[in-house]
Formats: sequence, structure tokens, C-alpha cells
Amino acid sequence: MYSYSFDPIAAIEYEEAFLWYLKRSTHAADGFQVAGEEAIFQLTQQPRQYRIVHNNTREVILKRYPFSVFFLFDESKDHILIVSVFHHRRLPNAPRY
Repeated sequence: MYSYSFDPIAAIEYEEAFLWYLKRSTHAADGFQVAGEEAIFQLTQQPRQYRIVHNNTREVILKRYPFSVFFLFDESKDHILIVSVFHHRRLPNAPRY
């Protein structure tokens, strides 16, 4: 298992998505949190299994939720940096805080 951390902006994206679901349903928010934790667990186990989408950035898609987790894997440090928690309908060039 590799260590991981969140880019500060990715952490904000993740928290805001969770809070959005929480305002609507605790069940949906809990499901989102579980899906996020499962995705992070999987990428820390075998980060190389996920496709590179751009400049060494890899993507894992959350189950049942319209989000992807984008991450960088630094093999020299055995560390993963989560760079974005991205809603599938968000415009790719939209400002990130």
C-alpha cells in the first residue's frame, strides 16, 4: 500500500462534493464517502493499473457517483498525490478556486 495525500484544492473539491450530498441526503453522503474511500484504497494498492489521462495524471472513477479522482504517482517516493476530485459534468477548464 502506498501513502497518499490530497492537494489542498482536491481536498476542497472532495469536501464540497460530500457537503452537497449531505444537504440532500445523509444516505447519499455516506455512499459518496464510501465510494471515495474505496477508490482511494484501490489506487493506493495498485496505482499503475489506472490509465494515464494526461501528463502522468491517472484517473479512477467512483462507483455509483459521477466523479473521478485524478492522481499522480511518484514511484521514487512511493507516494500518491490526489490532484482533483472532479465531477463529470464540470467543465475541464473551469477555475479551481
